[in-house]
This record gives sequence, C-alpha cells and structure tokens, in this order.
Amino acid sequence: MATNNLLQRLPMKDDVTFTDVAESNRRQVETFISNNAIAAGNWVQFDNSKTGPNQVIYVGDAGTAANGNGLVVGVALHATTAADQRLEVCVGGYCASAAVATGVTAETVIAMRTGTAGLAIAAANTDLANACGVVLTTIPVAPGNLGEVFVYKNKF
Repeated sequence: MATNNLLQRLPMKDDVTFTDVAESNRRQVETFISNNAIAAGNWVQFDNSKTGPNQVIYVGDAGTAANGNGLVVGVALHATTAADQRLEVCVGGYCASAAVATGVTAETVIAMRTGTAGLAIAAANTDLANACGVVLTTIPVAPGNLGEVFVYKNKF
C-alpha cells in the first residue's frame, strides 16, 4: 500500500525542534514481498525472474550491473529471514541506515554498479541506469557500511 504525501508537516513554532523523519512526510515507504532473506539497510530491486504483476510485488537484494541497475526500488527498512515475508522499503526520501561502500563521502551520488549485491557505490558518468540516491554523510568503515542517504524516487 502506498503512503500518502499530499500534506507536508513541520513544527510551526520556532521553539519546537524537528526530530521525527516521518513527521514531515518527506520519506515514502512501500510494502513489498521478499524473494529471499534480506538484511536491513540493503538496497532492493524488483524480481524480474517472476512473471506478470509479481515482478513488481516481489523484491530481492539489488544486483550489480556494469552501467547501473535500473530495477533498484529502494532500501529495506528491516530484515527478512526467508522468502515470502512482508518488507517495508524506503522508495523515496531520507533513510538513516542504507548499505553503501565504505569511505563514500557525503554528497556523492550512488548507484548499483559493481561489487556486492545490496551495497551501493559511487555512480559513474557512464551509467545508463538512474542513480538510486545520494549519500548525506561519509560512510563509516564499521558497523556494516550503513549510513544516511536520500533515496531518489523512481518512477514506478
């Protein structure tokens, strides 16, 4: 089920501090079905091994492609332990914990190009597929290559 982003909300008083990413409705979350066990923070893609509408209902770890992966949907917000489990995915906006290659610096546009499935790296100007997001803070070495990103909304 799609989330609704028709209203923008931010605290209206100067003395109120903004603390909740969901409060502003700047993040969009969609529910999919996992095709395998997926770690929280991994980038996921549509399952093109399925047919018909199941291709866009099921997701798995985003694979890598030399010129970028155009099937990337977003970031898994929690883990699944097996296939056929519900999975909430950030498909647009702020995500506090996304898997990105170690050492990628803030303001770097990222894509699924080469390396490890589910782990984004810096995009290249030769990519044919759209970038999947932008890194907001330099990705630390530990724990688990997780960092803050802004997920680019795909037009699906």
